Amino acid sequence: VANLDLRTLQARVISVPRDLRVRLPEGSYDKLAHAYVYGQQHDGAGVEWVESSLRDLLGVEIPYYVLINFDGFVNLVDALGGVDIDVEKPLKYVDHAQDLVIDIPAGRQHMDGETLLKYVRFRHDAMGDIGRMQRQQKAMRAVLNALKKRGAYRRLPSVLSALSETFETNLTLDQLTALARRVPDVEDGFIQTATVYS
Repeated sequence: VANLDLRTLQARVISVPRDLRVRLPEGSYDKLAHAYVYGQQHDGAGVEWVESSLRDLLGVEIPYYVLINFDGFVNLVDALGGVDIDVEKPLKYVDHAQDLVIDIPAGRQHMDGETLLKYVRFRHDAMGDIGRMQRQQKAMRAVLNALKKRGAYRRLPSVLSALSETFETNLTLDQLTALARRVPDVEDGFIQTATVYS
């Protein structure tokens, strides 16, 4: 859940574990990840169910959403020319059922979209989902830094085009463009991140 104040250019991001038990719109309690699935089964209202569950949990209104699939994430990062990430430790995992192989060495490196997707999906260590959310926050900062680089504005049309068929949002194109143009002005020190643990 993110909030960006366009006047002060301060951003706040709260990460919520996918396995956190929340109250679903129909009153039962289940994992947050299930809210989308069950909502989709009820007249395709997955986004609405997630928004309702998060509003109940956090006590804030969430008027806008962006739903992006794996292909869209990869396309976004590639359209930006990749991102720089300092990988904290070697990340290794194989899941044949998902056709997923993660083998990322430690150290600073430039990642394309496929590699960054594997980086943010990894959760097979003692930190589990908490570690994954920390990596997702780090990746978000890396994407913002990529947007700040010289020439990012020239790539804005290709970025939006790369996302057009792989994401869904209730933001208008004008709102998306305005946000993308303001994001480079957000200084790293003005981004506050937090994680919900229980």
